[in-house]
Formats: sequence, structure tokens, C-alpha cells
Amino acid sequence: MKAFVRVAILVILITSIITLGRDIFSQVKQFDEIRQVESESNRLSAENQLLKEKQKNENSEFSLEKQVRDKLNYKKDGETLYVVEVQDKDEKSLANREENWKEWYELFFR
Repeated sequence: MKAFVRVAILVILITSIITLGRDIFSQVKQFDEIRQVESESNRLSAENQLLKEKQKNENSEFSLEKQVRDKLNYKKDGETLYVVEVQDKDEKSLANREENWKEWYELFFR
């Protein structure tokens, strides 16, 4: 009878230890998830704050005027608008080669 009680107590203790171990592991896992969610929340809050500041700056009068000037080519009264075309590097090098060739030809044959 004493052996049965000892075995029963041992089984109860092992079962309790396993159950408590699972509960502790589960809580540790939940705390990790909570920390991850909190860090993500803090990161998103900071990003949100930056986006709000950017939106505030984008909606400022200076920024709107700059966008209208750049994208729509608007100007103020009394200003003159100049449009400058930029050549590609390939076109410039090709033009330089032709001019260089002509200069050498003229130097030697004329």
C-alpha cells in the first residue's frame, strides 16, 4: 500500500511539473509576442509621426508653390520662364566625335 501511495504521489508530482512547465513556456512565449508587438507599435508610431510631419511640410504654401512651378511650369507675374533642353551623353559624344574628325580632316587635307 505504501508503494502505491508513493507511486501515486510521484505520478502527481511529475504531472504537475509537466503542466507547470507547459504553462511557464506558454507565458514566456506570450511575453515575447507582446514585446514584439510593442516594438512594432513603437516603430509604426515613429513612422506615423514622420509621415505626419512630411505631410505637413508637403502641404505648406512654399511646397505647393514649388510643385506647381516644377510640374506645371507656372510662373509669377513679371517672371520669365526658360526651358533648357539637355542632350544625352551619347548625343554629345557623337557630336564631339564628328567635330573632332572634321577638325583633323581640315588640318591635314586643307
